Amino acid sequence: MARSFATVEASGVSAPETLWREYLGPLLSLKQVQERLALPTPRRVSDLARRRRLLGLPTRMDGLLFPAFQFSQGGEPYTILPLVLETLEPAVATPYTIACWFVTPQPSLNGQTPARWLKRGYAPERVAEAARLSAARLAE
Repeated sequence: MARSFATVEASGVSAPETLWREYLGPLLSLKQVQERLALPTPRRVSDLARRRRLLGLPTRMDGLLFPAFQFSQGGEPYTILPLVLETLEPAVATPYTIACWFVTPQPSLNGQTPARWLKRGYAPERVAEAARLSAARLAE
């Protein structure tokens, strides 16, 4: 059964954040990403997001959150990620649109989501091409 907004708010987590977590999967905090990447400070994680090396989602409560789907099983961000972010960013309104794109089946990826495609170890350049096609459609 789905949790109500009242239940979610009472638990100390905002309803929108909970809904995003349900849709996008696990979201990591600045501290979690800092530890995962063995960076000296959380500011370095923020810098990676600012420079389009990581997808950071701004929130009211937690600052930035980072979808776990952008990290390989080894813990590193997928190497194709900066190219995908640079391709999609000019065509979309918010980072949340990019996050949604990653969990939406893409025809050019045989109907798989980009997140699943990368996780399965398939050719990352196909994800970059899917991003280019999506950005072109959005720009029309």
